[in-house]
Formats: sequence, structure tokens, C-alpha cells
Amino acid sequence: MKAFLSKYRIDLLVFGLALCARLALFMVNFDASKGDLIGTIHGDDGYYEISQSLIKGNGFTWDTEEPFRPQALRTPLYIYFISGILLATGSFWAVIIIQMLIGSCIPFLGRRISLRLNPSRSIAMFVGILLAFEP
Repeated sequence: MKAFLSKYRIDLLVFGLALCARLALFMVNFDASKGDLIGTIHGDDGYYEISQSLIKGNGFTWDTEEPFRPQALRTPLYIYFISGILLATGSFWAVIIIQMLIGSCIPFLGRRISLRLNPSRSIAMFVGILLAFEP
């Protein structure tokens, strides 16, 4: 374990920084919505509506009543991801936690890619920090 922590110390630091930034942003939004989770996560993008429609068996639509017209503006993979987690756990909290964990991997992956393209550790760290604060 000590060798792992030593080897991946910077990656874990960037991941932790990204996770903290995402948690802080979520908490600000959650507080602004007065503790209403659906109000916090619901946006005009239609992801919430389509995920709910899939769970209800109405298909890939954001229509709430018949006829259920297919939604062509959104790509299906992300919404199936949301709906699958929702079906498995029954909670949007699980969706949020998994999204934050996956999203927090992006900065350290960006740092790793930057190291491959340019061996400068300072530039790679800068990339990781910039991506950490881009939730």
C-alpha cells in the first residue's frame, strides 16, 4: 500500500482536488435549491425527463403524456447510464456519487495524457489542476 501511495501520490492528489471541487459545487447548488435534490439536478437539458421516461417504460422521450415522440437531441448512452443506475439503486444520490467519482478521474487522466505529450511535470500538473476545477 505504501508503494502504491508513493507511486500515485500526485494522481491521488489531483483526483482528491477534483472530487472536493465537485462536492463543493454540488453543495452550493443543493443549498441554493433549499435541500431539494430534484431541484438541484433538474435542468433544461432534458436528461432528467428522458431518464424518468425510460424508467416508466415510455421510451427515449421527454414527453410526459402520449404520444411519446422520440427525442433526437440527446445521445442515448449517458441517459441509459443514468437510468441504469437509477433502476439498480432507486436513488439519484447514487447517480450523483458515481458521476462525481467518474468525473474526478478526468483531471488525473488529463494529467497523464499531458505527461505523454509533453514530459514537463509542471505543465502536466497545471493541466490536472485546471481540469480539477472544471466540474
